[in-house]
Parts: sequence; C-alpha cells; structure tokens
Amino acid sequence: MTSKLAVPMPSRRDRIFGIALVLAYTVSVGQGFVLPFLPDLLERIETAEAADRADQVGLAMAAFFAGGLLTAPLWGWLSDRFGRRPVLLAGMIGFALTLALTARVNSVPGLYLFRALNGAFGVAVVPITLATVADLFPEAAERGCRFAWINAVVVFGYLSGPVLGELLSRVGWTWFFAAPALLAAAVTAPVFLLPKATPLRSTVQQALASPPGRTRLALWLAVSATAAGGLAAMEVVVAMAPEARGLTRSSVSLLFGVCSLLMLGAQLLQFLKSDTGQQAARLTTPMLALQVIALGAVSLIDGFWGLAAAISILAWSAATLLLFSSYLISRLTPASHGWGLGLQYAAAATGQFLGSTLVSGLGGARGAGALWLFALAAGLLCLAMSRIAPVPNARQ
Repeated sequence: MTSKLAVPMPSRRDRIFGIALVLAYTVSVGQGFVLPFLPDLLERIETAEAADRADQVGLAMAAFFAGGLLTAPLWGWLSDRFGRRPVLLAGMIGFALTLALTARVNSVPGLYLFRALNGAFGVAVVPITLATVADLFPEAAERGCRFAWINAVVVFGYLSGPVLGELLSRVGWTWFFAAPALLAAAVTAPVFLLPKATPLRSTVQQALASPPGRTRLALWLAVSATAAGGLAAMEVVVAMAPEARGLTRSSVSLLFGVCSLLMLGAQLLQFLKSDTGQQAARLTTPMLALQVIALGAVSLIDGFWGLAAAISILAWSAATLLLFSSYLISRLTPASHGWGLGLQYAAAATGQFLGSTLVSGLGGARGAGALWLFALAAGLLCLAMSRIAPVPNARQ
C-alpha cells in the first residue's frame, strides 16, 4: 500500500527546495574543504615518508567512499519508511560530529575509521535531498530542473571547499576540520522545517516489479558507477605523477578547477529549460561514446593543453550522465525515491572507490589499465543503452 500526502503549495515547496540546496551544499563543501589538509593531518599523527603519506591520503579518500557505498541504500530505505526529516537530521549531526572528531585522531587506522564514518553520514544527506525534491516535484520538466540545481550545488561545493580552506589558512585559521563541522552543525536547524512524514510509504518490491524496470535500473546504476569511476581514476592518474606528463602542481590544480567548472556548467546550462527525460533519450549514447574517447585520450596524451581538452570532454559527459542517472532512477522508483537514489549514490561511490584504488594496480604510473577498463565499461554500456529507451514514456 502507498499513501500520499498532499503536495505542498508552490511557495512552501520552494522553501523546502531552498533548504535541500543548503544541506546538499554544506555536505559537499565539507568534503572538499578537508581534502587538502589530509596530508598535514597524516604528518602530525605519524612520521611516514612522503610517498607513503601520498598512499595513505588515497586510502583515506577510499575509506570515505567505502562508507558511503555501504550505507546509502540503507539510509534511503529508512527515509522511505520513516520520513526524510529524521534521516537528514541524523546525517547532518553525524557528519558534523565525525568531521570534528577527525581532527582529534592520533593514528592512521583512526583516521580511516572516521573518514569512513564521515562518508556514511554524508550519504544520509545528498541522496535524501534528491528524494525530497522528487517527492515535491512530480512534474518531469520541473523535477529535472530541480535535480540539475541540486547536482550543481554539490559540484560547486566540491569546487569551493578547497578554496575556502586555503583562504582560512591564509588568515590564520588552524582548526581546519572545525570550520566545515561548525557549518554543518549550524545548518541542522532548518531541517526541522521539513515535513514530518514521508510523502510516499511503500515497499522496495514495487520498484522492482517489472523486468524491464529492473533492467533499466541496473543499467543506470552501471552508468553512474562508470561515469564517477572514470572521473576518479583520471584525477588520481593526473595527480600522482604530474612531472611525467609535463605538468606542475599548479597546472594540475588548474586542470581540476576547469574540470569542476565544466561539471557545474553541464548541470546548469544544458538542462534548466529542457525535459531531462527527452535529453536522456537523445544524448545518453553520445555521452557514453565521449567517455570512451576521453578516457583513452587521458591515458595517451601528455602536456597541459591536450589533457585540458580530454579532461573537459570527460567532465562534461560524466556530469551529464550522472544527472541523467539520478533523474531517471527517481522516475523508475516512484514509490521508493529514497531507496532508488540511495542505490544510485552507492553506485557512484563504488565507481569512485574503484577508480581511486585500481590505478596503481593497473598500468603503473600512467594508470592506463584502469582508464581503459572504465573506457571499456562505457563502450559496453553505450551498446546496451542504444538498444533500450531510458525510461518508458520519457516525457512523463
């Protein structure tokens, strides 16, 4: 059985949407804020060589993704059963606490533990804000537009987090993990303004009742994992040996900045005035093909300008595919938005985890093996997605 609550009036829907934007930005800026300071934290808690610390930073990032991929579907299911508000409250409070406690760790295993917990609480926020938006905006074009904004503020948070951290460090702020923790704690209060009950109360089985629906859901989860994993692999490949590719640390930072800006542009410019379902039907196969080309190019090209072109194509197509997947999975799981979007977030986190960990094991310093593995996955998905419609009646 399902039970729907009345959709709030437009003005109240907009206020709730504004709260969702603030929550999504707070978590993403917190994630981006602490990353540049992980090496400093590792240097404080142990005396490993610089090369070992680089590996440990990668493992700390992987621990964050691992925490998210293991818990995102559970948070989504809980939000479907008991409401979005209690899950968002738990996520924001847990995210703030684990960020604050990370600064107090005095061992590498402790750092991994708190990074995993931070990731586990973080995924109680972003996918559930998307589920809240899906509940409030059943109209296809309006939902696609709102999803684009949520995804855009997440990308902007990742982009602005390191910049804000650097600015605070220049004015003498030394409690690096405290700043995003305080921000997360401060924006917990607006969560109480969200509706108490869940707009839809249903079972997961309803979302999987149709074999074609199960096939489409599986394919879009694979698209999420491939797009996110290819980006993560590219970031590790470019960052771990810049000199071998004719780059400096500043040029690598510039490349990543361009990547984030293009992802932001893909979320906002391409879909705000369009039906995302129709766009997905038209652009999915070309975007997957661009993934294949871009990943292959990154594995072969040296020099700033060539890599800038390849990374630009990769960032734009990946952002487009991630928006498609979150939007269409929300259409495929109408009675279980939280669970479906939790699965989508877990799939993306799985891709990021694999992209972060496979590079050194597949292909040496250039990471060619990992990049071509994700290129192969994108090519296979391109063939598979070209044979089916993204969702039945994409206009709906």
